[in-house]
Amino acid sequence: MHIGIEFVSSMKIINSIAMYTGGTNYAKMILKALKETILYKDINITLIVPTGFKPTVEDEDLFLKNIYKLEYVSNLKEYDYSKLDVIFFPQVNGSTLKIIPKVKACYPHIKIYATLHDRQHNYYKFDWYDRYYFDGIQRTGLPHFTEYWIKKLAFSHEFGKCVKYIDKIFTVSNFSMQKLMHKNIQEIKYYIQGNVVENFQANKKIYSDYILFVGGGRPEKNLLRTLEAFSLFIIQTGSKTKLKVTGINEKEKNNILRSHKINMKVLNESVEFLPYVSYQELASLYASCKYVVFTSKGEGYGLPIREAMNYGKTVLASRTTSIPEVAGAALYYVDPFNINSICKGFKILDNEEILSKYERYVLERNEIIKKLSEQDTRIMVEELLNEY
Repeated sequence: MHIGIEFVSSMKIINSIAMYTGGTNYAKMILKALKETILYKDINITLIVPTGFKPTVEDEDLFLKNIYKLEYVSNLKEYDYSKLDVIFFPQVNGSTLKIIPKVKACYPHIKIYATLHDRQHNYYKFDWYDRYYFDGIQRTGLPHFTEYWIKKLAFSHEFGKCVKYIDKIFTVSNFSMQKLMHKNIQEIKYYIQGNVVENFQANKKIYSDYILFVGGGRPEKNLLRTLEAFSLFIIQTGSKTKLKVTGINEKEKNNILRSHKINMKVLNESVEFLPYVSYQELASLYASCKYVVFTSKGEGYGLPIREAMNYGKTVLASRTTSIPEVAGAALYYVDPFNINSICKGFKILDNEEILSKYERYVLERNEIIKKLSEQDTRIMVEELLNEY
């Protein structure tokens, strides 16, 4: 049996460095589980990676060439799928979705498996706040509004046409499974994300005086409202707490700061913007932060929550979409569309006694999730290796 696992859709190569996403981490988690299984079975795995890819130092052991074969491609349309029995797409974006019918037409013998993490273009409402993330004519919001509706309609049309060619669909939350449902879907399975961060030492409690916000450059992460709420929190309480934001470049930062509702004095004194950081740097930020703020407008899962919990850190989290599924009652939830609700969350977790209580909840809950994830990962690997 020969399985191909596609990494091209979940990675960007910038200056010869692979920029990992949540989708990449999801695929890596599956590789770890597969590595233990295929050693004892007649199974060949080919990893389809983007041209220029080099594993990071911490991932060199994972991408072992004596276990997996690496094949480099610049365009998935040009790849020769003929030798594969199964092709697995761990993260399906719009362009990948359109490739799937073509693969099935050219190679009808292949079983196509795919993980669809969410269906944002269909169920997320348009948010006028998003206009601040763009420059030029997009600042008015109207071109972005038009683009939103075109994408929504196009995705709805393509989704129904393409999913019927996927033999087995996986997803990562019950919320996503319900939103992905379509009459053309043959089979859909839901699995909790596996353990993606393993560096946490429960007996080593360390934190600094900063809150961590991960992935600020994407509009759906809701950074602008969070900055407004944080400014309000600092002004009303006089707290010396800092906020560190990752994943935002200078252009994105300047676009967001056009909002007149952000207090620039607070911003200059209490907020630090960081670009894309490596996973070693991110691990250090998680380990040292006071807590994590994840006020995303919506998620298919919510990976930063699992990452934070693996470091024993609580999360000021959105109460929307899949997010409460990840941690249940162990986090403090807010309305991501309400500035005062987010501000109240900052005030609540500024209390050391309350913060310690939620950290205890997180540690207890994390052990439960780990056990569930381990079982779900084993089941998913069996599904990948089963060609029924």
